[in-house]
Amino acid sequence: MLTGVATLSAAPIAMAQEDAASQDVIQVTGSRIQRPDVTAPSPVTSISEATLEFNNTINLEDTLNDLPQLVPAFDASSNNPGNGTATLSLRGLGASRTLILVDGRRMVGEGAGGVVNINSIPSALVERVDIVTGGASAVYGSDAVAGVVNFIIKDDFEGVEFDVSSRWTEDGGAGNFNTSLTMGGNFDGGRGNAVLSMSYNDREELFQGDRDFSRDTLIDNGSGSFGTTGSINIPNTLLLAPDFSNFDPSVAPGLQANINDRCSNLGGAGADTCWGFGVFVDDSGALQPFRTAGPNNDRFNYAPANYLQLPQERYNFASFVTYEINENVEVYGRAFYTNSIVDSQLAPTPGGTQFDFTIDENNPFLTGELRALFDANSSINVGDIDGDGVNEYQFTTGRRYEEIGNRNSLRDTHTYQIGGGLRGSINANWDYDVYAQYAKSRADQIQTGNVSISAVQAIVEEGRWNIFGGAGSLTPELAEEISRTGAIFSTNEQVSAVASVSGEIEQFQSPWSSTPLAIATGLEYREEYVRRQPDSVLGPDVMGFNQSTFIEGSYDVYEFFGEANLPLIEGAEFAEYLALNAGYRYSDYSSVGTVESYFVGAEWLPIDSVRFRTQFQRAVRAPSVSDLFQSDSNGFPGVQDPCSTSSSGAFNLLSPEQQTAVRDNCINLEGIDAATFDAGVPQANSQVESIFRGASNLEAEEADTFTIGVQWSPEFVPGLDLSVDYYDIEIANALGGATAQQVINDCVINGNANACVITNRQGNGALDSFGDRAGEDPNGDGIAQALTTENQTGLFVKGFDYSATYTFSPNWDFGSLALGINGTILDTNSFQPTASLGVIECKGFYGADCGEPTPENKFLAFGTWMYGPLDLTLRWSHIGEMTDVQTQFYGAYAEGLDVTSIDAFNYWDINANYQLTDAIRVYGGIRNIFEQEPPRLGDGPQSEQANTWPATYDPYGRQFFLGLTATY
Repeated sequence: MLTGVATLSAAPIAMAQEDAASQDVIQVTGSRIQRPDVTAPSPVTSISEATLEFNNTINLEDTLNDLPQLVPAFDASSNNPGNGTATLSLRGLGASRTLILVDGRRMVGEGAGGVVNINSIPSALVERVDIVTGGASAVYGSDAVAGVVNFIIKDDFEGVEFDVSSRWTEDGGAGNFNTSLTMGGNFDGGRGNAVLSMSYNDREELFQGDRDFSRDTLIDNGSGSFGTTGSINIPNTLLLAPDFSNFDPSVAPGLQANINDRCSNLGGAGADTCWGFGVFVDDSGALQPFRTAGPNNDRFNYAPANYLQLPQERYNFASFVTYEINENVEVYGRAFYTNSIVDSQLAPTPGGTQFDFTIDENNPFLTGELRALFDANSSINVGDIDGDGVNEYQFTTGRRYEEIGNRNSLRDTHTYQIGGGLRGSINANWDYDVYAQYAKSRADQIQTGNVSISAVQAIVEEGRWNIFGGAGSLTPELAEEISRTGAIFSTNEQVSAVASVSGEIEQFQSPWSSTPLAIATGLEYREEYVRRQPDSVLGPDVMGFNQSTFIEGSYDVYEFFGEANLPLIEGAEFAEYLALNAGYRYSDYSSVGTVESYFVGAEWLPIDSVRFRTQFQRAVRAPSVSDLFQSDSNGFPGVQDPCSTSSSGAFNLLSPEQQTAVRDNCINLEGIDAATFDAGVPQANSQVESIFRGASNLEAEEADTFTIGVQWSPEFVPGLDLSVDYYDIEIANALGGATAQQVINDCVINGNANACVITNRQGNGALDSFGDRAGEDPNGDGIAQALTTENQTGLFVKGFDYSATYTFSPNWDFGSLALGINGTILDTNSFQPTASLGVIECKGFYGADCGEPTPENKFLAFGTWMYGPLDLTLRWSHIGEMTDVQTQFYGAYAEGLDVTSIDAFNYWDINANYQLTDAIRVYGGIRNIFEQEPPRLGDGPQSEQANTWPATYDPYGRQFFLGLTATY
């Protein structure tokens, strides 16, 4: 009989077969029905404890994100974007569509989105991880749209187990120390068992400045090598105006001389290219043209201060107890507690267009050259606007507030979950399980390095700070006056209860089968409550971290579920086993009303060694508290403006045909004056402020998933197991919406006037923001515009999963061998942001709309040699070649860059386990043996961070680990 479970090492195959033989029935992930073997009605990938140990899995996402079924989400490298959590995204459909379970029961989420942080799961107690892809809402409820990740815990343990390990990198930094202690034993003559486990993890920081590939902010300028770039917000003061290029040279002769020295002309060609709309004040008070591009550019390199690995300190505690009251009743309980402290860090706060100042002409810090330049610029010299007989100057600056220090976000999370229940047998055919739990997660986030906009304006306009004094001009006293420390306190609470029965109905039995109808049915209740409370500092006056808004809300759901498996034929020719299975769940939400999920499927074994299976599922995801109650908030996503001809714009990436159409759209739909456009539309920064808004009247997502597959264990090759499964997932009304980049592309490339309403531009045509800030109505339409969340996105994923394992003992005296592979071949991974936008294909692409690389071909393979007390394993991880997704939209994009694709990557790891004595095992290994450096990318918003995709491609280099496990 086939196991029906794809594994990544040899040991768990034997374990699964022993379990099946040693007990009458077991329960597998993906079904609530007790089964006589470890088969599942839908495809399951199982990661054993041995596999987790092989990879020195301290943080669970380390190993799981390598699986072909997952596209990496937040992990230890996720500094910006990132929030200090670790999440999983099956099929790349998002962490919110991946249901996380522990022993088949929900974990409490974190934050307003309610996404589970898997750092809260005690990795030392994980026996295996089961992954079901393709929907499982009928069995487990909402959120199982992409599938389920179920962590099976060792809750019945006798003895004492102590484990300690350390990991370090050859190039230094990024160390990781972990230790755990588990104790358990039986009591009252074996009727009861209690387990207590404790673990501690200390993960060291690694800065982007500590690695060659990430220490500089790079740009791919098509010159054959990467150039350095960065932010226009520099430690000096950058003065922004609609046009500094048309000034009279006699007004500021010193500036003219500097132009001749530093660049060929304003906006002209040369080794260094200068802006025509900005100058900066150097440390001596002289005006300098701002070199926006070239080998000597003046941009600020923000990379070194950012983390490449976030430091973490984590404590896990878990306890389990079971007690058999009698042969029909067992009481059980469990409790988890995790304290995780994670640090994130960004370069000092950049202050951009929000910092508008008004000073009078008698300001003591104005140099003669600067005053003359202001007088000559009508956009700055606004006259006597307050009627005091003195002219005023109004100007905007860009500045990096380096004197305050780096921005730091410390996230201190406390998660606990406690529950218990009764289970047992009603009679020979029926079992029951009644369980209830309460869970709570509290995350306290302290953010330092913020700057108050009003405080900066005050010290400038009151004449207490010389903003033109250059870098370091802020005194410690003034730096303390304008800096702000903010805090966000988030609480998630979950109450749930489930009662179920399972068994066989002997009255319903096929005449061609010896097994009757098996069912599982029950009731479930769940309540989710979320509160996110930022303090008053993190409002619209703060710059540094984004503004945070208050969210509070809750919902509950009452559910009925049922599942059935009916064998039709057993033991017949060409029908050793043929069965139908089905499931149904009815859910009544206080937020979105009633929803239904279901599945129907079939299994067919023409002979013992071959199993065919197929299943169709309707899966659902109810809106989260964040979806339902989010008020307006701001963010700064990366955007390339197709109307801009500057280095961070995208006009030059278009084909000539596209440029003609885009010019017309920028003028007619975006309202940019033709002369202004032809003179050159700037883009001051690649990150553009955007207003985000939740929506009311949301509905639950509905996903249709279809799987069909075959498993084969050929009798003529003992020990060989093969499987292949086709999957097709389609979500027509996914909760989502267009990104800022998609909006601007839809507006000026596709010519959609409706999309243009959301964009706002400055007088010089530069992209200013997406959506209307509080109290503003730039378009004068009386409608508060924003990037909204609606049931308007389509998601589509198709492909093939395949696996093979082969365990054999050659005719030699040197042990046995095991080989295996687990892979995915994508047919499509695409989405349609809104009904008015086209479908965007992400299979084989990375960046911009697609985000994290989504390879067409990805697999893990291994080979294990088992010889007495020694296990030696070699692992091969393959990531297929990738292409920059911008090549889909910009006709001349690839012509202007050196790197628009990433070659296939292959990583090799080796691990050795040696049973030194009956009680002591030592282990160690090398990860990334050949020290593959991640691909370097340098094209602005295309790369996630650190000039690469550090969650997909190993950013740490060769790593070593050693550990010891002692069992008594």
